[in-house]
Formats: sequence, C-alpha cells, structure tokens
Amino acid sequence: MIKRIQKLKGCGIFRDFSWPASGLDDCKRFNLVFGWNGTGKSTLSGILRQLELRERPEGDAIEILFDSGVIAKDEFRDSDCSIKVFNRDFVRETVEGEMKPISVFGKENLKKKQELDALEAEGKELQLKVPVLRQKKEKADKELDRFCIQSAKALKDTLGREGNRYASYNKGRFKAKADELAKSGPASGENPSEQEQEELLKRTRASYKEGVAKPSATLPDIAAIRDDVALLRKRAVVSEAIDELTADAEVAQWVQQGLSLHAARESQDCFYCGQTVPAERVEALKKHFSDAVTKLQGDIEEVLGRIDATQTELTRIAFPRNAEIADHLAERYAKLHESAKTCVKEYCEELSRLRGCLEEKQLQLFETLSTSYPDKVPSNDEWEALLRLVDDHNLASQNHSEGVAAAQRSYENARVRDCLDDYVAKVADAADATKAYDASRTRLDECRRQAREMRAELLSHRLPAKELTADLARYLGHNDLVFEPHAEGYRVTRRGQLAQKLSDGERTAIAVLYFLKTFADDEFKLEDAIVVFDDPVSSLDSNALYNAFAFIKDRSRAAKQVLILTHNFPFFRMVREWFKNLRKPLKNECRIFMIDVACDADGRNAALVEIDSLLAKFHSEYQYLFSRVHHLATNHNGQPLEYYLPAPNIARRVLEAFLAFKAPDAGSLYAKMEAVDGNEERRSRLYRFCNMQSHLDAVGDYDEDLSSLSGAPGLLQDVLQLIEEADPVHFKGMVACLASP
Repeated sequence: MIKRIQKLKGCGIFRDFSWPASGLDDCKRFNLVFGWNGTGKSTLSGILRQLELRERPEGDAIEILFDSGVIAKDEFRDSDCSIKVFNRDFVRETVEGEMKPISVFGKENLKKKQELDALEAEGKELQLKVPVLRQKKEKADKELDRFCIQSAKALKDTLGREGNRYASYNKGRFKAKADELAKSGPASGENPSEQEQEELLKRTRASYKEGVAKPSATLPDIAAIRDDVALLRKRAVVSEAIDELTADAEVAQWVQQGLSLHAARESQDCFYCGQTVPAERVEALKKHFSDAVTKLQGDIEEVLGRIDATQTELTRIAFPRNAEIADHLAERYAKLHESAKTCVKEYCEELSRLRGCLEEKQLQLFETLSTSYPDKVPSNDEWEALLRLVDDHNLASQNHSEGVAAAQRSYENARVRDCLDDYVAKVADAADATKAYDASRTRLDECRRQAREMRAELLSHRLPAKELTADLARYLGHNDLVFEPHAEGYRVTRRGQLAQKLSDGERTAIAVLYFLKTFADDEFKLEDAIVVFDDPVSSLDSNALYNAFAFIKDRSRAAKQVLILTHNFPFFRMVREWFKNLRKPLKNECRIFMIDVACDADGRNAALVEIDSLLAKFHSEYQYLFSRVHHLATNHNGQPLEYYLPAPNIARRVLEAFLAFKAPDAGSLYAKMEAVDGNEERRSRLYRFCNMQSHLDAVGDYDEDLSSLSGAPGLLQDVLQLIEEADPVHFKGMVACLASP
C-alpha cells in the first residue's frame, strides 16, 4: 500500500512538496482527498497512472513511499505495484479510444493454459529479478562514473591552470583517454617512474627562461699529453758533456744562458768576471750544449706551452647559473654543475702534475727519466652530461609552449595508465551488469508479450459485455446504451447504431462502469491492488452521482487500498459518511486529507494536509465556504495579494448558494442580488468582483492584474453585510456555527 507521497518537486502546482515528518498521519486502506479544481488533483492522479502504465513521469523529483520501500520516478518502469487509476485520461482513452477486453477464461485449451501459467511464472520471477539487476547496473554505472570523476579531478587539480586545456578537464575526457590507451594496448616500454613523472610535472609548471651560452672550453686529451711527456722524459742528449755541468743542472742552465748571450752580443769577454773567455772553453761549451739539447729543450717548452694554455682555458670556463636553467632541469643541472667543476679541477691538477714532470726533465736533459707514475685519466662523463643538459635547456627554451604541452600529454598518459587496470575492470563490470539487466528486461517484455497474445487466444469477453450493459441500464435508468464485444474490446451502441454525441453524464457513466468492471478481469487481483478515483462523478446529476457512489463503494471495498480524490462536495460528503460508518477494525483504516494551495513570491505551491475541521464537520459546502469568506474578510492584516486569489470564486459560490433560497424566482446572479440588495453601488461592485473567475476552470488563473485583489477584504465584508442585511437570523446562526467547537 501507499504510505506517503513522500516528495513531489517540479510537478505542476506541486512545486516543492515533501510529506511532513510529523503532524500528518500516513495513508491507510481507505483514503479521501478533497481539493478544488486547479489544486493539483489531476497532477497527483496522473503520476499514479504513469506508475500503472510503467512510464517515467516528468518532474524534478518524485518519490512514493510504499510498505516495501520508496519508488522514485526512475523506478516506475520496473515497479511491480498493482494499481488502477480512474482519471480524465482514462475517460478519454475509454470513451473516445479503445475499450480493451475484460476477459474470463474459457474451458478449452487447458494445455495452452499451462503454457500461459509457465510464462506468467517466469514473468513473475523476472519481475523480481529485474529491479535487483537494475540496482546492480546503476551501482556499477555509479562506481564507474565516480571513478572517472575522481580521476579527472585529480588531473584537473594537478595540470589545470587558467587558460590551458586541463582547466576544464572532466570525466568525459578522462574516459576518452582511458579508452584510447586501453585500445592501443600496453605502452612501448615501461610507464614513466614516479621520479620521471615528477620531472614531467615540473616541466608542465615551468616558467619560460631564455637560452644560455654553452661552456666553450674543450677538455684536453690528457692521455695524449701524458704520452708526449713520457716520450720527452725518456729522451737523453748524447754529446761531449762537461762533467761539472752535467752534474749540476742549475749551473748548466746558467752557463747555457750566458753562452747564448755571448753569441748574441758577439762578445768574447765574460759578462760576469770581465775576462776574455778562452776560445777552447767556448768550443767545449758549444759541444756540451749541442743541437740535440736545444731541440729537446724546445720540445719540452712546446708541451709546457700547451699545458699552460689548456690550464688557462680551463680556469676561464663560464658555467650558466643554476637560476638560468629551466625548472624541470634545474635540480639535475645543479648536481652536474658541481660534478663538472670537480672534473675541470681534476684535469687542472693532472696538467700541473705533468708540468712538474717536464720541469724535472728540463734539469736532467742528459738522463733518461722514469715514466712510472699513476695512469689516471679524469672522467669527463659529467662534463658531457652537462653540455647535453644545456642543449636540452636551450631546446626547451626555443619550444617552451610545445614542450609544456608535450609534458602535459605525457603526464596525462602516465597517470591514466597508472589507473588503467582499475578503469578497464570497472568498465567491464558496468558492461556485464548492463548486459544482464538488458537481457532480463528484454526477456520480461517478451514474456509479457507472449502471455498477452496467448491470453487473448484463451479468453472470452462476451460475458462482461452483458454484465456491463446491465450495470449501465441500472445506472442510467434506461437500456438505450449497450456494450457489444467488438474486435479486441467493446463498443457502445444506441438502438443498434454506434452511439454518437454522448452526453457528459453518459460518458462518465460508461467510463466509471467500465473501470469498475476491469476489477473482474482474470489478469487482475483486486485484493492485491490499489485503486484510485480522481473525480469519478464529474458532470453527473444528483441521482447519477448517488448511483456512481453506490457502484464505487460496492465494487472497490475489497481492494487492498482505495484512494478517492474529488472537488464535488456532495460526493465528498457521501464518501466521508461511508468511512465514518465502517465497522471496526476497518473504521481505523480511514484517512481524510485535503489539498491546500499556498502562495509565495515564486507562485502557488500545493501540499497534502490534514482535512480542515470545518469540512470534516459541516454537512454542506456552503457552511465551509461561508467560513472561508468570514476568515478572509476578518484576517487580512499583512497578507500578500496572492492570499486572496481564491476570494472571487468563493464569494460567488457563497452568494449563489445563499440567494438560491432568498430569491428562487430570480434568474441571473445579478438579478438575485438585485432582489435582496437595494445598494446599487455595492451590488455592482460585488458582481464585478465575483465574475473575475466565474468562467474559469481553476482557482487563481485569471489574467487581470493582481492589484485588482487589493480591495478583496473590503468586498468580502460587503458579502457578509449583504447576507446579514438580507437575513439577520441566518447570518447570526452561521457566525455562531463558526464559533462552536
């Protein structure tokens, strides 16, 4: 059974309704709802009819609480709720459209009946299974959706910057990328490591930096210089050596230099002692310092010059500052920078050592010196790595925008690949759940279709046609109209011809009786069903109204739950008295509500509320409407204009009811007012006010400006004054009635 209309949001006049947590009891087995036209009865019954038809209704939010739980609008299609709804749509489809057969089983074809039972049993199992599978599908879809949203958000938060393409990164783009990578298979090589991904991330955030000058020095070929030094140390001069000069290298250097000066100056006198150097001594010295000695000394000087030039070049190397290097390379550059400086230092130290070896040789030209020293060549790997890194920086500077974009793509690919296994698994789960749901849903539809076709072959609807004709004759008091089986349903004939131009009362009678007769259909179990009536007595006279009530009361009392909605007060009173006179325990299973329409700045909003005590107590609508006029006329302080939207219609109905007794011979409302009211100004004013809504279908839907309601309190006081002047005793009694508990 329906316990509550839990939530209606964006559903016509039910703009934002939620069943209150307290103060309004749940629905029971027998339920009556009173509401004027335009208060939302049709909206409410229309939603319930869509539940009957398994259609998804319109609206922002719809939730109906049953004994078994809540059914939301997205679950209408898969609901197993047994419900029948009588409303204007049913009348239109029945009388103007097709009346489907109401059938009972024939006695033949027992084998087919067994097949039908099997189909229906399978259908019932599927009816229970489909909602479970739908929930699994929705759960898998939500998990996949949530995973994609979270993954996309992580990438957006990491890579998104104002103006770039990742600032609006969403689940759709994540899914597209994940599908692309899943389709392309494993990446060539391993996915970037965490450290590599961190470097990519730095690159995506790097600011632009200018290119830098590459260190121009070239590290010397230490091995070649070492070989040259070794060869020079091995060389020894063979000459007519002077022992004392050979023994003392420093003196030899001094003498050789002096000999050169004497030759250059063409002097025979010693610059030191002033005496003439003997020719024999000069000749001996020349033989000691032969060309071989000069050649060796020159070779040594040449190598020393190369060493000095190389050292000078190395000491003048200019390295780029760390701050000049691109952000994503800066950390690595700082390490290489230190290593490269160490490398240069080691080269300089080795060159200095080799220089010392040559200086030693200069003092021992006539001796072969040892070359057994450490054969260590400094590594230049860091130097070369630094030069490559500077090239990378300059290339990144040249293509900064393209590089950032490429780093973003690479980082995106890496992060998506990291979670690709989870994504693929969730996609598979969602696909499996959807496949299982679709298969069961399709099979359920197929079972229903096959069962419907098989039932049509087995069922007969001639007997219900006869019973409907008999009901219609009792209802209308004549037998002009007849239900006849026709094709797969019925048609209504009048004296053998298809009935044309049915009156509103006849249309309502046909629809009501046909609706009630469907309770006897073998496909329907009334004791397990909810039946809903929305204004089943529209356009009926008093006699037909009573007949309709009698049929409804008799045929629906066995239903699991009954819900009746009406704006007709006499019918409301009949149903109310039916409920009051039920015996216990059924008497405790009755609830009476009304639909209240409140107005605010956003417009009208309908709500189900407890029945007004006056409606529950009074025996005529006139008493209730009089109380509304009295309330609106005397409680008007600070009320907005929307508060008085129903006032003109209420005033007219009160005056019509009152004047029908006071001036029964007068014709129009104005004539009746003229018969009892001598105040022409008041009469004209009231007549105009009452006609504001008199020809409209719904309360409050007139097209005049709302400001026309500003005088409503005073006009309603005029209504009360007219009644009091015309019948003081009646007026006094009505006011006393309002005050009574």
